[in-house]
Amino acid sequence: KVDSFPFYVGGFSFPDRQRVGLVSVMADVPLSAFTIHVDQDKKSYDTDFSIVTLIKNQTGEVVAKLSNQYRLNGPLDKAEDAKKERVLFYREANLPPDRYTLDTIAYDAPSGRASVRSTTLEVTDSDEARLRLSDVVVLKRAEPANGADDTRANPFRVGNMIAYPYLGEPLQRSLKQVPFFFTVYIPPGITAKP
Repeated sequence: KVDSFPFYVGGFSFPDRQRVGLVSVMADVPLSAFTIHVDQDKKSYDTDFSIVTLIKNQTGEVVAKLSNQYRLNGPLDKAEDAKKERVLFYREANLPPDRYTLDTIAYDAPSGRASVRSTTLEVTDSDEARLRLSDVVVLKRAEPANGADDTRANPFRVGNMIAYPYLGEPLQRSLKQVPFFFTVYIPPGITAKP
């Protein structure tokens, strides 16, 4: 098992009308896990790391690869602040009904350090003519949506807010209530609320 630094991963099924097999994959990694290269001459910092998720079906075949390379940079005086930030990896796939394994690696190119997390996800056979329900998601927080979030259909967008789920982090015992959310998909032509 490769485990150079901690991070969290989650996969969620949202059987949307246009994309019945819609799956959202998220990873939450502290930026401090990666090498922050400081250039005193240029008075700047930069990073070079990648997050990759391989989605495998029950036979172990890779059916989707979701990835992003991050080359973040900024002024030198913000390097310490950057170490306190978190990186939220978000990708979507449209998958046929099956039980899947999600293997996610966070890889720091300069040091060669990496960590891997595995989780499972089930995409159920959905009949569009019947009432459907997404996965039930325990919420970590919600924030106002920014302009970039307005340009795409995001299953975590609720009104003008973006919901952020727990991805396996321990829940605090001090919570008196645990907020959760799910999406109900109503069959075409049905106007009555579920």
